[in-house]
Amino acid sequence: MAGLCKPYAAFELVKTLREEVASHPLSHPRHQRHQFASVLKASEAGVDVADGAIAAMSGGTAQPNLNSIVKRSVTPRDTQLDITRSRISDYWETVRTYYLPFDSGPKAARRSLPA
Repeated sequence: MAGLCKPYAAFELVKTLREEVASHPLSHPRHQRHQFASVLKASEAGVDVADGAIAAMSGGTAQPNLNSIVKRSVTPRDTQLDITRSRISDYWETVRTYYLPFDSGPKAARRSLPA
C-alpha cells in the first residue's frame, strides 16, 4: 500500500502465487497513485481483483485512477466499463469542493479521454 511494489515485481508475485494457489482468488490492493503500472502488470499475470478509484477520488493515498486503468489496459480482460459516458467523477469533484478545508489531496485532471 505504500507504493513499493514495482510493476515487474507485481507480475512475478502474482504469477508465482497463481501457480501455487490457483484455486484461490488473488487481490492486488494498491493505495498510491503511482501504482497504475503495477495494477496492469498484475492483471497480465492473472490477478482476480485490483483496486482503482474514479478520477475525482484517485491519487494521493487513494487507489490509482480507474479511468486510466480501463483506458490503458493491454490485457484481453476487458472491464466492459464505458468511462466516456460516466459523469460520476464530475459529481464527486464537485462534492470535494465542499470539503476543501479538510482535503489536502490533488484534484483530478479535467481532460477528455479519446474514444
